[in-house]
Parts: sequence; structure tokens; C-alpha cells
Amino acid sequence: MAVIRMTAAAVKRLGVQLPAEKATKDVRGTQERSGTVSEVRLDSARTLTLPYPPSTNNMFFTTPTGHRAKTSKAKDFAEEVGKSARIVFSQPVTVPVEVSLVFHPKRGLGLDCGNVEKAVLDACTGIVWRDDSQVWRLVIERGAVIPGGRLVMVVKAFER
Repeated sequence: MAVIRMTAAAVKRLGVQLPAEKATKDVRGTQERSGTVSEVRLDSARTLTLPYPPSTNNMFFTTPTGHRAKTSKAKDFAEEVGKSARIVFSQPVTVPVEVSLVFHPKRGLGLDCGNVEKAVLDACTGIVWRDDSQVWRLVIERGAVIPGGRLVMVVKAFER
């Protein structure tokens, strides 16, 4: 993974969306005096083999006080993703990425394609990328049935 230093204007020309308050900070959050942003790019595609994700329908519940909270399934999944992702990604990338997901259901049809990405993209935020808004292309495919289920994710730099 290469670190490239760029001015905020250069980042803007490339179309990279960074929150305004982070535009003058590097990846580690220290203030830069030169007004540059550390850009973390992907030199090659990275593959992660992850556990089967919980359905979007089972990620949140409403507490007795009316607040939304993550379920234990969603928390456990995010923790497992974090462990795997930190092995492959030493720091979050800051450029647009393309993500391919192949989910292998536990049995039968499993999750529908629309219920796969939310848990995965949220769990990777802050580890694989700074924010899941950096995912500019997302491809989801159903794979073969595997006992216990599995999700294979490939992350690479987005190129038009």
C-alpha cells in the first residue's frame, strides 16, 4: 500500500469525497501544516474471506427506550470482519474503491442479494476504507452453498 501526499485541491480534482473536517488531517489524525492530505491507495486487489453476514433485517433492534441498537449478531460479525480486515489492510484507503462480494449461503437460497452489503460495508468502515461512501462500484454475486456459509470480498481501486 503506497502513501501519496496530495494537496486538498488535488484530492478535490480527483473527485475523492473526504469530510471537510478531515481535509487538512493525515490518516493518523495529526494536523498537517502544509495543507496536504495523506492519500492511501491500493496497489493491487485485496481479497478477504469473511463469515456469512447477518441479514439487514437482523442487524438492528429497538430498545425499550425507543433507540436503535445493533444486535449481537451484527456486533459479532463486525468484530470478525475487523480481525480479518486488519490482517490485510494496515490502514484505511482514502481513494474510491470497487468491491466484489460473492456470498455462499449456508443452505438453500440464503440471503437475497439486497441483504448482504449493509453489514459488510458498515463493518469495513474505518478499517478497509474511511467511509463506505468511497465504494463507487459494488458487485454482488451468489456462490455455491457451503455449510456454515461464507462471504468472499475483493477490494480494488476504482477506475473508470
